[in-house]
Amino acid sequence: MVKLKRLKIEKYRNLKPGTELHFRDSLNVLLGRNGTGKTTLLNLVVQLLRWDFSQMLEEAFALEYDLESPEGKVMLRVRNDLQAEPTPLEALMPLLLRTPLGKRSETSGELWIALPGEEEVLSLAFAGSKLWWVRPDELIPRQVEHSLPLIGEGTLFNMAVSVARLFGSKGQPREAEGWGHVLGSMTRTLRVRRFDESLGYLERITNAVSLYKTVRLDEGNSYATMSEEGEPSGLASHVSRTLKREPGTDEVKLDANDKGAAFLQRVVALLEYQSAQLRLQRTARTPPPMEQFLFGNLQFDFTRRDGSVINHSLLSYGQKRLLAFYYYQACNPECVVADELVNGMHHEWIDACLEELGDRQAFLTSQNPLLLDYLSFESAEEVRSSFVLCRSALQEDREQMVWENMTAEDSEGFFKAYQVAIQHVSELLRTRGLW
Repeated sequence: MVKLKRLKIEKYRNLKPGTELHFRDSLNVLLGRNGTGKTTLLNLVVQLLRWDFSQMLEEAFALEYDLESPEGKVMLRVRNDLQAEPTPLEALMPLLLRTPLGKRSETSGELWIALPGEEEVLSLAFAGSKLWWVRPDELIPRQVEHSLPLIGEGTLFNMAVSVARLFGSKGQPREAEGWGHVLGSMTRTLRVRRFDESLGYLERITNAVSLYKTVRLDEGNSYATMSEEGEPSGLASHVSRTLKREPGTDEVKLDANDKGAAFLQRVVALLEYQSAQLRLQRTARTPPPMEQFLFGNLQFDFTRRDGSVINHSLLSYGQKRLLAFYYYQACNPECVVADELVNGMHHEWIDACLEELGDRQAFLTSQNPLLLDYLSFESAEEVRSSFVLCRSALQEDREQMVWENMTAEDSEGFFKAYQVAIQHVSELLRTRGLW
């Protein structure tokens, strides 16, 4: 699985410069009062995992972070420097200045790809729409031109993949194959989203008219289905098979026993219902030769123990949160990024959600002590990397966000008290002034 190991922030909004955070491979909890940047940090984590900084181009930033998987390691350094707005004279001479009128940012950075146990790395540098790459045995960088800014969604990642593949055709199969596998492992987090603190995620997936897109590949009724949100394993292929069998279908249905909707089995058990069904409606179809189908308006129907059927829209707030989370985690087998995960949930559901995380790396916030009391630790170092403490401080008459891991002294003291097991985790954090 892909893990975010380290994040160093030299410049980002009103955050303290030089912030460096280290993350646990499993559960990471952000602690702090409202307004200290917990949701901001969650959104930043999502952008790092997606290799997508396109929503940040209106602000200056300088970031460095490490991603690891069993296939290898990637270190990415990226910065965005804002230009001043053009003066009236500059606005009249864009051709002379050789820059697009109104351009406000300059993005640049470096990327290193390393194989497990190998010292040699593939090194890439990028600026704007240009990318340079250097093999370990070369001194002169080679340049690649691109028509889009590399900082855009997925573009830098795709260019890096292209460079790694290029080596495979130049007689360096071992390194190229290895670097390609490292980058291939990183695709697992390219569609991760933040699970919000309310019902926004559920509303988005149930109101989206283009949640799934299916393309007809040939005259033999072969179809390929994909989703920008990610999808539960087997759901997209079920849509393709249904279209092949019934090209004119207006709705795709899956029961909880079907592979693509297997996540509903646990929801049914926790809600104490009898069964459940997932429905996707066809919302659009384009004519051949490039025939496409759009599916959306995702619906969930539950059969209660008395045989009556209830739509998800009639569930309680907590039930909707539970349903939304189980769909979310089914779409994100690598990583979970959740804001106030336990909002509105019964304590048994909280336990079930945390158990569902499995081997995923998770980034969570919570003002509810119930979530914290479900945490467990094996060492003081594990305690230190499990928490990110978020607070605000006054620095030179300016409010500043401060994000930091627990100190070695605090984590050692916490772990010793935790081993005694007299207080709950939430009580330990409060009595020690850490939450």
